[in-house]
Amino acid sequence: MSGEVAALKLALAASEARADQLAGLVEGLLVRITELEAALNKASKNSSKPPSKDGPPGECAGCLVL
Repeated sequence: MSGEVAALKLALAASEARADQLAGLVEGLLVRITELEAALNKASKNSSKPPSKDGPPGECAGCLVL
């Protein structure tokens, strides 16, 4: 029985370590998404981009095309 408990404790520790690792990954990805969304929403009216870089008229800068 104590062997089972030890195995479960080891499995729990491994799971907790993996959860911490994944939480860090998610945090980094959320930061990256925020950066990419900010870059996507920039246009000549709210940044130093020239109007020629805005894209065709009527194009939605924040729209996701599937």
